[in-house]
Parts: sequence; structure tokens; C-alpha cells
Amino acid sequence: MQVLSNLFVIFLIIGIISRFLDWLLFKYSNLEKKVSIYISMIITMIVTAPLVAIFVGFDVLISSYLLAILLWLLIDLVRVKN
Repeated sequence: MQVLSNLFVIFLIIGIISRFLDWLLFKYSNLEKKVSIYISMIITMIVTAPLVAIFVGFDVLISSYLLAILLWLLIDLVRVKN
């Protein structure tokens, strides 16, 4: 149960940060939507990965954080495709 609650919280945090960065990149730059999604995911990983590793632990980083990043990337790319 703890793993699912960690995954849910990390999924929400990653989603909020990546959507905000994606909106900023798309609005204030001349990038295509797909490129802004990839860049926002990279920035989100760079900023939040050390924080997750320090405060929650490296095991949660590997098990939940990477899964949340991949899921949001998939959701954003499907959203752009439609």
C-alpha cells in the first residue's frame, strides 16, 4: 500500500511540474509541442530527481519516480497526437 501511495503522490507532483514547464516552454518559445514536452520532462527529471533521492530515498526514485516520468511522457505525447 505504501508503494501505491508513493506512486500516486509522485505522479501528481511530476504531472503538475511537467505540465507547468510544458506550458511555459510552448507559450514563451518558438518550439513545437513535442519538443517542448521532451524538454519539460528532461528539466523535471533534472530538478526533482535529486530531491526525491534525498528526501524519500533512492529505492523510491528507481521504483516510482521513473515510472511516473514515463507515464506522464506517454500521456503528454498521446495528448499531442490527438
